Parts: sequence; structure tokens; C-alpha cells
Amino acid sequence: MAIFKVYIDNNLIEVLNYKIHSSKIPKEFNGFKILQISDLHSKSFGKENIDLINKVEAVEPNIIVITGDMVNNDFDYSSFISIVNKLTVKYKIYYVIGNHEQNVIARNPDEFNNMLKEIKEKNVSIINNKNISISMGKQSINLYGMYTDLKYYRDFRNKASRSINFSVKDMEELIGKCDKNAYNLLLTHNPVFFSTYSKWGADLTLTGHVHGGMVKLPLLGGIFSPEYTLFPKYYEGIYKEYDNFMNVNRGLGRGNFGIRLFNRPELSVITLYSTRKYEV
Repeated sequence: MAIFKVYIDNNLIEVLNYKIHSSKIPKEFNGFKILQISDLHSKSFGKENIDLINKVEAVEPNIIVITGDMVNNDFDYSSFISIVNKLTVKYKIYYVIGNHEQNVIARNPDEFNNMLKEIKEKNVSIINNKNISISMGKQSINLYGMYTDLKYYRDFRNKASRSINFSVKDMEELIGKCDKNAYNLLLTHNPVFFSTYSKWGADLTLTGHVHGGMVKLPLLGGIFSPEYTLFPKYYEGIYKEYDNFMNVNRGLGRGNFGIRLFNRPELSVITLYSTRKYEV
């Protein structure tokens, strides 16, 4: 029975649906579906990822966003490429890299750039530290993609690393000032600095990285953090600060961890609605 539970929690994808309401969302975006994929870590769900692809197609999203760590440190891009090959036929995909991609870049930049070239040719938009506009009718929202230096992925085993902070000024140096007159969607991998993202002006931030804490306990939540601390503040689902929201996707793979438990692989579906007040 325990083996069956571990199999489910590591291999059967759960689709989680969230609704975000804001007066800043144009009416043309009512019902706009964003499907978020994160932290695949080179894992496959069925042959050529057919199980994952079927889950996505059942949602029929307006766009797909990918928030990093699609590959592991093993240079195996085949699982990621299988997703791109199938899904770009129907959907526009926006992608920002995570810390594992940065590790691969440091070790083998030529091979990684070849992978980026391949997915670009499939019409994937790579929005690393840049922004684009997404339009519906005559209205639009801003989509920002941001990745940070690896030093901002703190390691609490290292005393010097514990005090590292990421400020609004740091963020502006990477992606510029926020256009606060528009609705702003931010894709970034690390949820730790949600307060900074919110103060900068991100109305909705989509992140991953924490894998749901890998193992979840009732009432206590996710246990493990990539920062090498226990019970991370942000580990799954929707969080709110001021009038701004953040979704932490639990991810699909395991990375360098052992197993997932009470924490199934996740696809997030975030649907936008225009209202007079902020709510979720």
C-alpha cells in the first residue's frame, strides 16, 4: 500500500485551478486561462510525455508559461523537447529559466544554447529579464520574465548566504521599472522574494522551485526547502501581499531530492477575471 502511495505521489499529475480577480485586468481578459508548468527536471510522464500533454490539452489554455528547471544537471533535454514539439502546435509558450538551467549553462554553455535555439525554432518565447505585451482585442497585459544570479538562491548551511537579500532596486536593474498602470504578470523561478516582487509592482507572480516541500504533513505543510531549511514560508498554492498574488507551483519532477509524498506533481491553471476589487 505504501509503495502504491509513493507511486501516485510521484507519477500522477494533479491539475489545480485558481481564479484571480482584479480591477486592473481588462474585461477582454475575462476567463483568460494561463497554464503553468514548472520543475520538470527531465522527468517523463508516459512515452514522449503523452500523459502530461493530454492533461494540458484537456485544459485548453490561452497560453502556457514555464517557470524554470525543466532540465536536470544531466544535460538530458529530451523530455522538455517532447513537450515543446507537441504543445507549440496549438499553444503559445513563454519560458524563463531556473537555477538548474543556470547550472547547466555554467558547465556546458554551447550545448544549452543549442537547446534554446531548438525551442526558439518551435516558437517558444524565452523571456529572460525582458517583458512583452499580450493582447486580447484592443487591450493588453504585461508579461515579465526574470531570472537572478545564483547567489540569490540562498543556502542556509552557509552563514554568509543567509543574509542575502533581493531588493526592488536589484529587480529594476534586471528588468526595469514596472508599468503600474497596466496589469503585470511576472514569471520567475524562486518564490522567496515575493515581498520584493509585490513592491516592484507584479500583480501576479508565478514561481516554482520549492517542489511543494517534497513531503507534506497535515496542518504543517511542506517540510523541505531548497534553501536547506525546514517548513518554507512559500511552498505551494496562492499567496497574497497587499493587492498582489503569487502562485507557487509544486512542480512535476524531483530534482536532487528523493521522493514526493502527499505532494503530487502539479499543473497550475490560473484564470483571470476583471472585477472592481482584488480577490482570489
